[in-house]
Amino acid sequence: MHAARRTETRGAHLDRGRERSRRLALASSSSSSSVRRTVGNDPNLWLEEWFECANPAAISVLASMPVARPNARRIGRIDPKTKEWIAGGATLGILAAQRGDEAFIEQLARVLGGKEHFEIQDDDGRRAVHHAAAFGRAEVLRTLATLGCDLNAQDDTEGSTPLILAAFFERKECVDVLLDLGADFTVRDAGNATVGGHCAQHAPRLNEQLFRVLKAAGPGGPGRLRRGEKTYLTKRRALKNELASLSCEQLVELSRQWRANIRDISPTDKTKLVEALLRQTP
Repeated sequence: MHAARRTETRGAHLDRGRERSRRLALASSSSSSSVRRTVGNDPNLWLEEWFECANPAAISVLASMPVARPNARRIGRIDPKTKEWIAGGATLGILAAQRGDEAFIEQLARVLGGKEHFEIQDDDGRRAVHHAAAFGRAEVLRTLATLGCDLNAQDDTEGSTPLILAAFFERKECVDVLLDLGADFTVRDAGNATVGGHCAQHAPRLNEQLFRVLKAAGPGGPGRLRRGEKTYLTKRRALKNELASLSCEQLVELSRQWRANIRDISPTDKTKLVEALLRQTP
């Protein structure tokens, strides 16, 4: 009987303790809800304001605060609307590149002292230039190039350069701008494809861009096809696909550029025009 009474007493004490904890928690939450959030009592508030900042004039104010972490990166999360995973690691510069705000980027560079902020990688190893290319922000690419950002940087997941991403997402203007800026069209991604291969996959939409790359590359194409290489047959197939994606008119003009002999070939015979260009392999 004594043991039962002790058990009952212990149970009552536990119930009273739980009730006391519940009341304290309620009191704490009600009092904290009445406290105004400031960067002094809630450091996360600064981060929220920083990542939502879209006003160039506000950057200096936010960056000068004692709690400022201008190179902070976002944590990966699920988009509440699409329910898709958003890769983490985005800086304010990356978000600005996605929006396409050149004035914002220029001000951010002035406040933070140059290009370094824009070279920070997200969780996929992509920088501001990758995001600008993927989102079709041609003028942002020009701005980032002026700052000295690396236009040939490859990401960590697929080995993609901004030029390859621009072609993959069919951002025609970005492909043209990157070529104007001297981006390297010979770089291969993790799938062993150059920008030429990606343009060919999106033919005829990117035919003009592919034509431009092939003219600039010269005989052998962007993959630098050469006889006697171990990878000759693989590279030859890739170049053949790229050439076959062009129109007959483009192939005829390219033949003049590559100095291919097409004197006895009909200007409408695509197969023979392609073979004539392939024979120009160095």
